[in-house]
Amino acid sequence: MSKRADGKAEGPTVSPSALAGVLAALTRNLNGALPTIADAETRRVLKQSLEGMRSVAASLQSIDMLFAPEHARQFAAHAAGLRRLAESMSEVVSDLTEASQHATSRLAEHAVELESIAELPSDADTSERLRTTVARVREMAAEMNESLGGITAKAAKAMSGIADLEGEFREAREKAFVDALTRVHSRPAFEARLESAVAAGETEGAWCMAVIAVDHFARVAAEHGQIVGDALLFRVARSIEGTLPGEPDAAFLARCGDERFALLAFATDLAATAQIAEAIRSALETARWQRRDHPERSLVHVTASIGVTQYQPGDTPESILARAESALGEAQQSGHNRVVAR
Repeated sequence: MSKRADGKAEGPTVSPSALAGVLAALTRNLNGALPTIADAETRRVLKQSLEGMRSVAASLQSIDMLFAPEHARQFAAHAAGLRRLAESMSEVVSDLTEASQHATSRLAEHAVELESIAELPSDADTSERLRTTVARVREMAAEMNESLGGITAKAAKAMSGIADLEGEFREAREKAFVDALTRVHSRPAFEARLESAVAAGETEGAWCMAVIAVDHFARVAAEHGQIVGDALLFRVARSIEGTLPGEPDAAFLARCGDERFALLAFATDLAATAQIAEAIRSALETARWQRRDHPERSLVHVTASIGVTQYQPGDTPESILARAESALGEAQQSGHNRVVAR
């Protein structure tokens, strides 16, 4: 169990996949209860609940692919909402099961009574017993309608919670795909896009990867402070974006480390991507940023080293990234502020 900043213990971390498992169990139970429901409106509401729960479970599974320890605190509020939803739907399933069992038991009793009446000769007493049994069946039907009405209301309330959670999880997923500091794609988004690109291979033409590292960033941040360092990374991201091809889906830029960015360039070969990398390097080399808080201080200036490689048949996400990282290492070892393509 972890501790908060104030020293108090936090609850155990709950992963999205674990909560998705809870929802999966609920959907199985609810799906099993549906055939016992004769009332059409109740079935309709419960089927909507099922669809919503499956959608939330799918969102949870996709979030789980991006989930990291630093997301745990943000996810806690969503987890609490999902637990409340799970409790509501568990109550619905429990009520349905109880109502179904009660109805089955009562119907069995009335069936036995009707069978015994059918064996009697037709007389006034038999007619009276038949009327009494029919009245009891009607009474039971009224009770069931009242019970199902309450269950439908609970399911409808849970549906409202499902809709809210779908929106929250959709927003959480979008946030997980965007780096909060630089506003480019995040590391998890990059890993997912790289995996899909490798899976596609060269079916859509040649494509390349570049890894961009801001040179001596720790020294710059130490000199100017972390706030200026963060602002600088934001400016670097904008500068890189400004040099990329304008065609839609031609490039995918992500922050993949403290001062590192990764670029996937599609429909282009190694030589063309190296030219893009050189444009990025040149733009950063010539850029100067003035500190607004201390205009009298020297301009902030950084350079970047860049490693470039092209996808090769048989590559895995790990192998192409390792090759780009190796090219980057060569650029750094040979003096920084240069592009190495291999």
